[in-house]
Amino acid sequence: MAQLFEITEQESVAVMALNVPTEMDPLAIDEMMESVVAAVEGKAGTPWVVDLSKVDYMNSSGLGMLCNIRNKVHRSKGKLILCGLSPQMLELFRSCCLEKLFAIAKTRAEAVSAVR
Repeated sequence: MAQLFEITEQESVAVMALNVPTEMDPLAIDEMMESVVAAVEGKAGTPWVVDLSKVDYMNSSGLGMLCNIRNKVHRSKGKLILCGLSPQMLELFRSCCLEKLFAIAKTRAEAVSAVR
């Protein structure tokens, strides 16, 4: 299976690029969520960008993971912004009213600039 996420740093901002397949084994989802949450907790107070440019669709588990990331970042007084959402992902966010919960930028560069 391809790497599901990668964390890099850009201009003192933690950037998490997700690469989540449309269908995933429930055990793999749980393992990914644990790894992602641990990574976020390890960088408390850090500004975060979550790049979704390689994600075409997310089921409720994936959306739940994003909400969990948001909660962890906000509890640690960090900032979070999403970027790279496809038209399908934007529509999914709108239908779930998640665009009100998350700050969203078009590109990674815009997101990094906005969260700093």
